[in-house]
Amino acid sequence: MARARPGQREGRPGRVSAPDPGYQADVRLLSTGLVLFTLGACNRGQPEQKAGPTVVPGTAPVSDAVAPSIAGRLPVGLPELPSALPDPEPAPRPAEPSTGCDPCSLLLEHELDALKNGKACELCGASDPTVCEGWPEPGTVPCESYDYLRNCIYARLGYDFNTAEEWRVRFEQEPWYSPDPSFRWERVNEVQKLNAKTLRELVSARRCAR
Repeated sequence: MARARPGQREGRPGRVSAPDPGYQADVRLLSTGLVLFTLGACNRGQPEQKAGPTVVPGTAPVSDAVAPSIAGRLPVGLPELPSALPDPEPAPRPAEPSTGCDPCSLLLEHELDALKNGKACELCGASDPTVCEGWPEPGTVPCESYDYLRNCIYARLGYDFNTAEEWRVRFEQEPWYSPDPSFRWERVNEVQKLNAKTLRELVSARRCAR
């Protein structure tokens, strides 16, 4: 009786039995080892190759020695952005409202004595140098001018002068005059009250030209 070849099982004469699974695994392992050994022998006879320079598309090549020093920076050839954006400029402050330099407007916010002693020149001298020669006008002020200033304080606040027709007619000729039906005396502030009182006293004491 013929003997079975390695990897075959004994069976009937003339028939080949199924391969032994353990034998096939040994053959595959041996073949893999031979391939790895052959590749290693070939590589040992060749010089080691270094990686080529780092190249960014659209820029000049950058060597590996230089690449670490520019880590985190923009690619070579592109403009660099500042490391930090500048602080935004503060928004301009809105211009303070101006009451104008006519005497009636000035008396709404500033005391009469201060205006006569240089405040008017400080506020309005650049646009009207005559206010620096004397305020509300150079020389002796007529009493009628003081009466007008006292009443124009109220006119600027919207008083309608229903009980003083002479002044109502006069102020209706001023382009800025606009009677306010809702006018209340409580609207007159302390500075305006003081100026009206001072102007009345100047006329009563005859410290003006008749």
